[in-house]
Amino acid sequence: RVLCFSFDGKLLAGGGSGTEIVLWDAVTLGQTDSLSRSEEGPIKLMAFSWDNRSLAVGNPDGIIDVWDLARQKCFRVETRCVLSGVALLPDGRTLATSDLAAKLRLWDLETGQEKPSLGRTLNAFFSLALSPNGSRIAAGIHNGPVGLWDPNTGQEIATLSRTGTVHSLAFLPDGSGLVALGDASINVWRAPSWEEIE
Repeated sequence: RVLCFSFDGKLLAGGGSGTEIVLWDAVTLGQTDSLSRSEEGPIKLMAFSWDNRSLAVGNPDGIIDVWDLARQKCFRVETRCVLSGVALLPDGRTLATSDLAAKLRLWDLETGQEKPSLGRTLNAFFSLALSPNGSRIAAGIHNGPVGLWDPNTGQEIATLSRTGTVHSLAFLPDGSGLVALGDASINVWRAPSWEEIE
C-alpha cells in the first residue's frame, strides 16, 4: 500500500493492489473522495500537484495515471520505464519521473510524449522530490550523491555529496531545506546555499 500527503499537508491519498484510491482529509482523517482505477495491480508511486487539483499514480510497469480530481478524469502516460519517482510540475502540463535506467525525464501531459530529459547518470535514480514552488527537482542516485535540477531550464544546479543509496527525499514544507534518508543515515541541506546541516 502507498500513502501520499499533499504539499500543504491537507490531503492524504492511499491505494493498494485493488482498483480503489481513497482520499482523506489529513486533519480529520475523514474520507473525502475515492477514485476507481480501470484495472487492478500494485501501486508503486503517488504524487499530488502543488494545487491539489491532480494526483499522479504510477505502477511498477511504468504506467502513470494522472487524475483530474475535480472531474475524476484520468490521462495515462506510458513511460515504459522502471520508475523510482514521480512529480507533477506547477505548470499543470508536465510530469517528471526518475527511473532505474539512470534518467530524469519530463513528459507532456497533453500528448503523453517525452520532452528533453533533465539528466542522466551512470547509476540508477532511486528517489525523486519536487520543491514546494516547483523550481527545483532533487534526485537521489544509487550509491552516490543527490542532484538538484531546475526543471524550467534543464540545468543541474548542485550536487550534494553523501555516501550510500538515497531511498527517500523530501523538501521541507517552506522549501528551506532538503532531507535525504539512506540506509543508515539522514542528511539535511539548507536552501539556497545547499550547505549540509551537521
